[in-house]
Amino acid sequence: MIPTKQQCEELHRKYASSDKHFELCWTHCVIVAEIALRCVDEKSLEVDRAMLEAACLLHDIGAYMLMNEDGEITSYYNLHAIFGSKILEEEGVDERIQQAVENHVMLGMTADDYKKTGWANPFKDYIPSTVEQRLVNYGDRFHSKVPIFNSLDSIKAKLTRVSPDKLQTLEKYVQEFGLPDLHALADKYNHPIA
Repeated sequence: MIPTKQQCEELHRKYASSDKHFELCWTHCVIVAEIALRCVDEKSLEVDRAMLEAACLLHDIGAYMLMNEDGEITSYYNLHAIFGSKILEEEGVDERIQQAVENHVMLGMTADDYKKTGWANPFKDYIPSTVEQRLVNYGDRFHSKVPIFNSLDSIKAKLTRVSPDKLQTLEKYVQEFGLPDLHALADKYNHPIA
């Protein structure tokens, strides 16, 4: 099943442990969907829009399992993508959405990438393989649940610290999808740009 926006929201409400967690995560996911769909429109990309929107809206559903009372992320955050994929499998969500959710961390991670970062290693590659999966990854880089929008320079600085080899991947995505208008989005959602 490819869930509608309303069904995606209902899934978030089901797994969120508090209204605060729901607001942080749901708003972030809505923004990521908006970024991805704007990139599609601006570049006239051929995608499955319903699947892409649902994947964006559900990409962080596994994060609820790793949030403390204040909405801060606990350790092993990178595993939220795997948890989210399993939640969606249990809920009967389309396998393509499960894969997009599973593969959305840091523009894709190989087992070797996990070893280099020192993050919990699932001993498997999680690399986006479709344009929709790449768009979920790309849109997610430009906003975080803090809530704050991330400028391209901010994204590059984080990648340099955590996984410098991902800078080339980021540049490919910039060429493929263009740069979102963060100022318009920041004004709309009243979130700052870092």
